Amino acid sequence: MKKSTIIAGSLAVIVVLCLVIASCSSKGGSGGGFLNIGNNKPGSVDFDVKLMNKLDNGGNIIFSPFSIKMAFMMAANGASGATKQEVLSAFGVSDLDAFNQSAKNATVAVKSKERNEYSSTRKTMAFEIGNSIWLNKDYKAPTFANVAFSPQFTAKVQEFFHGVSNVVGKANRVTAVNAWIEDKTHGKIVGALPDSEDFDYLSALVNTIYFKAEWQNQFEKSATQKKRFTNKNGTTTSVDFMNKTEGMGYFENGKFQAVEIPYYTGSDAAISMFIFLPKKTSGEINANDMSAGFSKKTSELVKLSIPKFKTDFKDTEIKDKLEQLGIVEAFDGARAQFDGTYDNLPVGFNAYIDFVIHQAYIEIDENGTEAAATTVSGGLVWGIPPTPKEFVADHPFTYVIRDNSSGDVYFMGKIVSFN
Repeated sequence: MKKSTIIAGSLAVIVVLCLVIASCSSKGGSGGGFLNIGNNKPGSVDFDVKLMNKLDNGGNIIFSPFSIKMAFMMAANGASGATKQEVLSAFGVSDLDAFNQSAKNATVAVKSKERNEYSSTRKTMAFEIGNSIWLNKDYKAPTFANVAFSPQFTAKVQEFFHGVSNVVGKANRVTAVNAWIEDKTHGKIVGALPDSEDFDYLSALVNTIYFKAEWQNQFEKSATQKKRFTNKNGTTTSVDFMNKTEGMGYFENGKFQAVEIPYYTGSDAAISMFIFLPKKTSGEINANDMSAGFSKKTSELVKLSIPKFKTDFKDTEIKDKLEQLGIVEAFDGARAQFDGTYDNLPVGFNAYIDFVIHQAYIEIDENGTEAAATTVSGGLVWGIPPTPKEFVADHPFTYVIRDNSSGDVYFMGKIVSFN
C-alpha cells in the first residue's frame, strides 16, 4: 500500500551584512558597558526571543537566529576591540576560536551525503549552509581601488565557514550576489539586495540556509480537513489543518501547550519543529516557556491538528533592532573596528556595517509524494492506549525548528493570521 506524505517543505533564509566607509578623523574610544543579555548558556533562546519580539510587525514571522549569528561571527573574525566584544557578547559567544571550530564542524556535517541531497524516495533531509564574502572593486572609485580582504580574514572565512570570496563591480554588485543567494536557497529567496543606484557597499558578508525534510511520522493526506483559525484580530479564516494521533513529545502548564514534531533526517541528526500554543488567543511565549518545552516534555499520545502555512518575511532594518540588543559600535562609522577585515584601507576612512538584510521563507504543505506504507510508532507502546492529549493550533502560535543535540535554533517564527 502507498500513501501520500506531508513534506515539511522548503525553508530558506539569508542574512547580508554590507560594510561601507565613513570618513573620520578618529575611531574614538573603545567604549564600555557591553550588554550581556544572559545568552551565554548553550542552547539559550533568550536573545532569539528578544530579537523575534523586535522583529514583530504584527503579522506572521519567520527568521533564522542561527543564520544571523553565523553572519555576525564571520564579521567578528575581522573585528577587534569593543566592536568584536559587543558582537560576541550579544550572541553569547565567549570564545570566537571555539565558535569557529564549531561552525567548521557543523558545515562539514551538513555537507555529508545524507544531509545535502533531498530524495522523496529515500526521505533524506536537505540541510545546506552557504557563506560568502564579496568585495566591490568599484566602490567610490578610485579612492578604494587598492582595498582588498586581508589574507587572514579570507583564510578564516574559507577554513571555518567554508566561505567563498568574490570580487564584483558597479555593474554586478547586486545581480551577482542575488544570483548566488537564489542558487543557494533553491530559488526560494529572490531579489534579496535592492536593485537601486543608491544601494552601494564596499563589501558584503552573506549567509544562507536551506532546509527541506519530511516528518519522521507522516500525516495522511486524507485526514486533512478545513477548520477555522482565529486570527490575532479576532476574525476567523477557514484553512487546511493536518491531523494525526501518535506518540510525541508534549508539555503543558497553565499558560501554554507544546508539542515536538521530529523530522526524518536520514542521519544521526535530531531536528524537530516545536509548536508553542498559548491557552489564550492573545498569549505570548517567552524564552522560559520555550526552555520548559524543550527540557520538560514527556512522551504522550497526542491528537494533533496543525494548519498548513507558508510565510515570506523580509526585514531591511534589522540593524536597528540589533542595536537595541547591544550591537552598537559595529554600526558606528566613527567607532567601528574592522581593521582585520581589509588591507590597504586609505588613511582617514573607517569601515562599518551599514546594511543588514534578513529574508526568510517557510512552507509546510502536502505535495503528493508517495512513500511505503510502513510508519514509525513514535517509540511508545501501550497495553490500553490512554486518552490522547488534544493539541489544536487554531489560534496564534510560535514555532521553532531546533537541533536537539546542539540546542541551535535554525528557524523561529509566529503564525498569527491567515488572509
